[in-house]
Amino acid sequence: FYQAAGCQSSFVGSPLYDRLEAMRGSQGREPGRIAVLPGSRTAELERHVPVVVEVLKALKEERPDLKVHIPVPRISSALRAAMETVGRVHERPSDESSWQELARCEVALV
Repeated sequence: FYQAAGCQSSFVGSPLYDRLEAMRGSQGREPGRIAVLPGSRTAELERHVPVVVEVLKALKEERPDLKVHIPVPRISSALRAAMETVGRVHERPSDESSWQELARCEVALV
């Protein structure tokens, strides 16, 4: 994308992706399980959450079997309530089981 626009760039990797791939191992991804990472800063979340919730509602209308996992930092109760209408909200992964849950996701929306 950037090179096509005339910008010099290079991809150096993602520590999160690398960690999840290593944890996934032979277990693989679970179809219909998605992770949504709407951001970590309050202003980001306030902007992104309403859009994310609408997108997830539309996705769930087409795929009611979707299992949505939303790891977030500490957030306001209003934002948490909005996100809980479309998926399971949990604090950013801090223990092994949370990381394993994310590793099983088929796709992540960032």
